[in-house]
Amino acid sequence: MNRSLGAAALAGVALVLVGCGSKSGPTAADVQVESTSLAAAQTSPTTSADQGSTVTAVDPCQKLSKADVQPFFTVPIVIEVPEPWNTATTKACSFSSAGTLATTLSVKITAGEDAQTMALLNQGSTDHTTFGGVGTSAWHLKGSTEMTALEGTSSNPVFCSISTTGWKELAGKKDLADVTNIPDAAATTIAEQYGTLCNKIFGNGTSSATMTVAAPATGGSAATTAPSGSVLPVGSTLAGLLPLPEGMDCSGSKTTVDSEGTTCVTTFADASAAYNFFLAQLPAKGMTIDKIEPPKAGSTVVGITFSGGGTGMFDSLSIVNGVVRISLQKQ
Repeated sequence: MNRSLGAAALAGVALVLVGCGSKSGPTAADVQVESTSLAAAQTSPTTSADQGSTVTAVDPCQKLSKADVQPFFTVPIVIEVPEPWNTATTKACSFSSAGTLATTLSVKITAGEDAQTMALLNQGSTDHTTFGGVGTSAWHLKGSTEMTALEGTSSNPVFCSISTTGWKELAGKKDLADVTNIPDAAATTIAEQYGTLCNKIFGNGTSSATMTVAAPATGGSAATTAPSGSVLPVGSTLAGLLPLPEGMDCSGSKTTVDSEGTTCVTTFADASAAYNFFLAQLPAKGMTIDKIEPPKAGSTVVGITFSGGGTGMFDSLSIVNGVVRISLQKQ
C-alpha cells in the first residue's frame, strides 16, 4: 500500500510541474514521458522498511547438507535435490532415503514480502499450535508435525517450512502408534525438533536436535547395491548417454525430445533382467543411482532414479507390466 501512495504522490507532483511548464497543457510527448516515469517508479525495487523488502531467499540445499538432516533418518539419505520452484523469493530442497518407502524431508525458504504473506496465510487458521525456540514465531497445525516459522522484521522477513513424507524411517514419527492421529503434544515436540533445521538457516537459536537416531549403516544405500548373476549385453544407447540392454528398443517414435529432455516409452518383458542390467551399467557410465524399487517375487514393477554422467538431476526409469518409461532430463 505504501508503494501505491508513493506512486500517487509522485504522479500528482509530476502533473503540477507539467501544468506549470506550459500554458496550453501537457502534450502527447509529455504524457508519454510521465507514463514511462510513473511505471518505472511503481516497478523499481525498493529496500526501505517503509516500502517493502527485496530480500533474496537463501537456498536450503546450500545452507543444509545431508549430514545436517541425516540424524532425523534411520536409513542413509542418498538424494539431496532442489525442488521444482526456484525464484528469487522462494527456494526449496528435498532430502530422501533409498528404498521403497519414499521417505522425504523437505525444507522451503521464502523471503521478503512473500514471506509475510505466506506467514499470514499459514496462521489464518485457528486450528494451529504455537511453540517457542524457532525463529521469531513458529507453529504447526494441531495433530500434525508439519511446521512453519518466521524470522526477522517486517522489512526483512524469512519464512521456513518443513514437511515430510513417510514416517517409518523418521526420528520421532517412527515411534508413533498412529500417524493419522498424533497427540498434539507429541506433534509439537517433533515440530520443535524439525525447527532446529530452520534455526540453522536463520543463524539463530538452537540448531542441534536431540530427537535423533543412531547413524545408519551405509551398506543399504541404493548407491552401493550391486547386480546379481549374469548381466544382459548392451544393445544400444538412449540419447548417446544411457546404455540399453539388448532387446530394449528406443528407436524412432518410441523416443521424444523436447526442451525438458529425452523420453523413451517402449516394452521389455523381463523386468528383473532389465533391473540387473541398469544396476551394472549406470555406475559404469559415471551415473549415481539415487533411489531404487527392485522387483519383488512375482512382480514386474521396477523403479530407478539416477543422475550424473552427462544427464540431469532427476532422471528416472520405470517398468510396469512390461511397459518401460525412461526420462533423461536436459542438463
